[in-house]
Amino acid sequence: MRDMLRDVGRFHTVLKSVHELDTELVLPIVKALLSPSDREQCFIAAYYRTVANVRTLLTFGDASHFQAIAMLARAMFELDVDVRLIAHDVDAIDKIYAFRDYERLRAARDVVALAGVGKTTDDVSIQKSFIAANETPIDAHCQKVWPKTKRPAHWSLMGLRDRAKGLGAPFEETYETMYAQLSWDVHPGVAGVLNLDENAFPAKCGLAFKVAFDSYADLLRAVAQELRIDKGVEKLAEKIEVAIALPFTKNDAQKAALFSTIAP
Repeated sequence: MRDMLRDVGRFHTVLKSVHELDTELVLPIVKALLSPSDREQCFIAAYYRTVANVRTLLTFGDASHFQAIAMLARAMFELDVDVRLIAHDVDAIDKIYAFRDYERLRAARDVVALAGVGKTTDDVSIQKSFIAANETPIDAHCQKVWPKTKRPAHWSLMGLRDRAKGLGAPFEETYETMYAQLSWDVHPGVAGVLNLDENAFPAKCGLAFKVAFDSYADLLRAVAQELRIDKGVEKLAEKIEVAIALPFTKNDAQKAALFSTIAP
């Protein structure tokens, strides 16, 4: 807790540093991509969602924001896990798109069911039209993808703990040592907030920012590799590491030594 409290300001700065690198070197290339494949679209969607989370995180500057910071850090970890999981399942893309369609159909059916028993007076004609036009092919696709599962909770059919465990380090460690603490700050209950002194809340922010920048940096590496951005940006992986380390330098000499590692 003491180390996290000491470094909370630096962790916020690390997130900003990685975002600045991303904005300069990665984002323009992603924006310029033409006709991405379905697989590439999955990586791009995760990337844009992560960037949006980072931009929101960087607006928070007070320990009273610890709940929102934890919520966004959790989301970024989950997005990173999802992206890395794709490489472990040859049918991942088909499953991701099937799950997207399944969730839309499930939501439409649930709303129509509520209307059917008088629990909502909303106009559900749009949902009914969607169901009529799409339920047969969606149901058939889902039956093909998950023949033994009627209500998938995730495209991989695994909970987050098993997903992180399957990926191994550092995902399993992050899940077991940090994710639970973030969850205490997000979910109802008093497990993570009762009887804490005032220094605990900045430390909570520090932990969340640590998870956030680690997840952000790793997702950037995965996206850059998948979209072959790392082939066009020299030493991109090393530059990401420099962006992470830069806020921890103490003087100009240390900064110069750091930058020398990415010199042409």
